[in-house]
Amino acid sequence: METLKIVLFAGVALFCLFGCNLKSVDNNKEGGLKNNEVAGDEGEDFESFLIRFSQDSVFQYARVEFPLKKFVYNIDRSSYDTSFVNIDDWFFADILHVEGMQHRVSEADHAAKKLEFYKDDTGMSVFYVFVYENKQWMLKEIRDDSN
Repeated sequence: METLKIVLFAGVALFCLFGCNLKSVDNNKEGGLKNNEVAGDEGEDFESFLIRFSQDSVFQYARVEFPLKKFVYNIDRSSYDTSFVNIDDWFFADILHVEGMQHRVSEADHAAKKLEFYKDDTGMSVFYVFVYENKQWMLKEIRDDSN
C-alpha cells in the first residue's frame, strides 16, 4: 500500500511539473493572440483580433453579433435593403485570404473599424464593420456597397 502511494504521488508530481507548464500551440505565425490567451486590461488590438477572427472558427462565431445586420445597396431605389443573418446561416470563412479580393482597414471612428473587401475596376465593395466595446472587437454589420 505504501508503494502505491509513492507511485501515485510521483505520477501526480510529474504531471504537475510537466503537464501544467505546457503552453497552447500558436498556429498564428503573425503574432496574434494564442487560442487560450485573454486580452489584458488594455483590451485587444485590432490587428491581433482580425488575424484570430480569420483563423479560428469558434472565436469567429463568438465575435459576431447575431442576428448580424446586413445592408445591401439597391441601385434601382438608391437605398439599402436590410436583412439579418442568423447564427445558423453564418459560415466560417478565412476573411483575410479571399481569393481574388483585396482588403484594407479604415477607421470609422475611435471605437469602430471597417474592413473593406474590393476588386479593382469592378465596382465591388463590401464592408465588415467592427465595433470595440467591453475591451473586445465584435462584428456588428456587413454593408455591401457594390454597384
